[in-house]
Amino acid sequence: MLTLLLQRTYDFDIVKVSPVLDACPLLRYLDLVKRGTFSEEARGSGIRSPLSPTYHTKLKEVRFGGFSGTREEIEFAIYILRSAMVLELMILSQYLISPHHNVYSGYDIWKERERERISIERQLHVSSNVEVMIE
Repeated sequence: MLTLLLQRTYDFDIVKVSPVLDACPLLRYLDLVKRGTFSEEARGSGIRSPLSPTYHTKLKEVRFGGFSGTREEIEFAIYILRSAMVLELMILSQYLISPHHNVYSGYDIWKERERERISIERQLHVSSNVEVMIE
């Protein structure tokens, strides 16, 4: 099990986390908790190396807390969906989550962004074997 607590900054890009996953070939459970108040997409140059084609043969469950639907977050989720061969569940939550607790912030970002949530679900329909939940 790996839990990554990520502090979002002005140049935050979650896709850069992929090499950490590549270094954990026996990983079964992944929790990402993204914190920070900056809500725009990363301001980096946008130039980076392509995501590794590493296959994760043990990864069964991914929980992503602090998910807001940025281009980088969706790209990272697709990377996991394509590379995790036995993935069963991916939870993408606006709230800070972990296997032990959920933190409700009192505001549902998807209530006003229903069309965007549906679009994200379509983009993430990579495998019919994986249950993807956006909350």
